[in-house]
Amino acid sequence: MVGICFFMVFFFGACKRSQTTGTTNTGRPAEVGSPQPHKAGKLYQPDMADCNGFTAGDAAGILGVPASKVTAKTEELYAGNWQCSFESGDIGKNMSFNVSVAKSVEEAVRGMAQYRSRLEAAGSVSPFKENLPKGAYSDISGIGDDAVWTDINLSLAVRQGNVRIHVTMPKDKTVQMKVAGKFLAKLR
Repeated sequence: MVGICFFMVFFFGACKRSQTTGTTNTGRPAEVGSPQPHKAGKLYQPDMADCNGFTAGDAAGILGVPASKVTAKTEELYAGNWQCSFESGDIGKNMSFNVSVAKSVEEAVRGMAQYRSRLEAAGSVSPFKENLPKGAYSDISGIGDDAVWTDINLSLAVRQGNVRIHVTMPKDKTVQMKVAGKFLAKLR
C-alpha cells in the first residue's frame, strides 16, 4: 500500500537535471534545445481498450525480446487514466506506463505544471534534496509538446496535446523516450 501511495504521489512528476542552457518559463534551467512548455496541441481520443494500439510486438522491439514472450495488459485505474504493462518473464525486460487523457489541452498543461510543482516540493526534502544537486527534474526536448525526466523515481512524463504518458519501467531514460515516442506516434 505504501508503494502504491508513493507511486501516485510521484505519478505527476518529471525529470533529472542534465547539461543545461537557457531557462524554462519558470526560470529553471532547460536541457539543450528544450522547448518552452506551451498550450499548443491537438485534442486526442485514444482507444485505451488496447493501450491505443501499443502492442506486445511494440514492447518486444523496444525491450529486445521475442514478441511471443511478452504479455500485454491494459487496465483502467480510474476515469481518464490507464496503466499499460508488458511482461516478458525476463528480469529487467518489462515495461509499464500510465496514460492520462484530459478533457482539454489546457487541463493537460495544468497537470504537467502541477507535476513539476510536486517534484520540486518532494525534491526539497530528505532524502531527495541531498541526492538531487541539480534539482528535482529536467525538461526534455524532442518528444511530445512537453516532457520532463526525474531522478526522484527515474521516470519520464510526456504530454502531447491532451494526452500524457508517464513511463516508469524500464528505468532507463533513453528506453523510456523510445516507449513514449512509439506510443505518441500511434495517437490520431
